[in-house]
Amino acid sequence: MREAHRLRELPQRNLTGDPWVQMTLASNMNNVVAELHHVLLNSDLADMAGKPEDVEWEAAMSMTLGKQGYPPPWPRAPRETAAWQSTETLAALSEHHRQLQTALIQTSEWRSRGGP
Repeated sequence: MREAHRLRELPQRNLTGDPWVQMTLASNMNNVVAELHHVLLNSDLADMAGKPEDVEWEAAMSMTLGKQGYPPPWPRAPRETAAWQSTETLAALSEHHRQLQTALIQTSEWRSRGGP
């Protein structure tokens, strides 16, 4: 169990406390959104008559962050996105850890009742 707790604490410490990890996440998201925004600026979307201002930016954010579950309003800076991604990753890891603990408890109980 100690090993499980250590393994659980490791990503929490690295995802939230490591500036390099945060910078890398922010940089990656910035690159993805910027490239998609550029593609949309050169697409049929850019030629749409009466289009709302910044529709390409809204579409780029929706296509990247929206699909990941991030609701509008969109972040103002890549750093905000990195913080959100870290939180989502930690939540997923915590849920996975909880499921593993439940499975271990069930296995232990099953073996104590005479399971192989």
